This record gives sequence, C-alpha cells and structure tokens, in this order.
Amino acid sequence: MPIKKLSNGKYRVDISLGIDPITGTRRRKTKIANSFKEAEEIYYSTRREYHNGELPSSLKKAYTFTELTEKFLAIKKEK
Repeated sequence: MPIKKLSNGKYRVDISLGIDPITGTRRRKTKIANSFKEAEEIYYSTRREYHNGELPSSLKKAYTFTELTEKFLAIKKEK
C-alpha cells in the first residue's frame, strides 16, 4: 500500500490514478494524514471516487478522438 510514515509522525498517501493517455505519464495524487487509519480512508475513498468518475475533470482527463485530432492539427499548423 502506498502509505509511508514520515519523520514527524504523520503519514503520506501516494495515490496512483492511472496513466495519462496523451503524455503517457503516471497520474498521481499525494495527501498527508495524521494517523494510519485516516491515511487508509483517504486512499480508498480517493480511489473509489476516481473509478466512479466523481473526481474533477482536472484530475481525470478523457479526450474524444475529435478533440485529439483538433489539438494535433493545431500543433502541426503552427510548425
């Protein structure tokens, strides 16, 4: 589990939210909790929200083929 105890007694939760289809990089979210139980709750609730589609669009990007095509053509047009 991606929960690590810090030197100050708090816990860091590192949540992997999949891979960005455009850049190919891993999407991550990091939070700090005061106890291990709180850290577990943050981890599981954030994963559940992500997989249910409840997180804001800034964290979960889904592009349609048309949007990707438009972005690609705009970049190519600039060159």
